[in-house]
Amino acid sequence: SAINLAEFAMMGDILARCALGISRPRVALLNIGAEEMKGKEEIHKAAQMIRNSHMNIDFIGYIEPHEIPNDKADVIVADGFTGNIALKSIEGTARLVIRMIKNAVAKIGLPFMMGVVLRVKKTMDPRLYNGAMFVGLNGLSVKSHGGTDALGFSVAVSNAANLVRQNFVSTIRCEIEKLDLDELSQEAIYDVY
Repeated sequence: SAINLAEFAMMGDILARCALGISRPRVALLNIGAEEMKGKEEIHKAAQMIRNSHMNIDFIGYIEPHEIPNDKADVIVADGFTGNIALKSIEGTARLVIRMIKNAVAKIGLPFMMGVVLRVKKTMDPRLYNGAMFVGLNGLSVKSHGGTDALGFSVAVSNAANLVRQNFVSTIRCEIEKLDLDELSQEAIYDVY
């Protein structure tokens, strides 16, 4: 719902500040276009709720899927189904690019390109970004990717421990209690129509 998306924006903002050390994260809603008339009604309502709220969020509006890797936003908010499709598409593309680089390097000469290949592989290694944080609960829960190894699992545990040290759950609880999202939801209905 629009309320959920607005809450996700606030929680994502806090997560980026606590887990990634970004002092003022840029937050966007994933949409099929940047124009106001494109996308689902819930996304438009959520955008209005975020804009009209007292949340101190650097909300940059909508982001299209092809813009995700372009460093346009630090936090990208989507419903679970859409977000999962976006992530799996990016993972598949990353594997394809690495495979293409390996094939090209094999033809050019691996000894000359090994440093570049290793840097690209490390940057795109999903194990270094492992562990989806389930936020908005009465605790912290981390879902590790089923295909990860010991390195990926240790990254997820380390990220969770960092959030616990920063009282992440309490921070989210306090911020949600400050919001009157039901009132903002009613205002957004009128703003969208």
